[in-house]
Amino acid sequence: MSKPFTGVNVEKLTIKIEGMSCGGCEKTIESVLVKVNGIASVKADHVSKTATLEYQNEAPSQELLNTLISRVGFKLID
Repeated sequence: MSKPFTGVNVEKLTIKIEGMSCGGCEKTIESVLVKVNGIASVKADHVSKTATLEYQNEAPSQELLNTLISRVGFKLID
């Protein structure tokens, strides 16, 4: 999932997520994280148990990511 970029300073962050087992899980993670201010796109992959975020300016905090991911039934792996 993505939303339009407003600038050129785009960084990537890949996080590990426990509990994803299907495409529906991927869509759930993507839809929750893409709503965060500053995150332009999210691509989750249940096979590798990862999500790659493209963001502008400052990376979202681990605390925020953990909170959002746990709210939908998954676990952020440090």
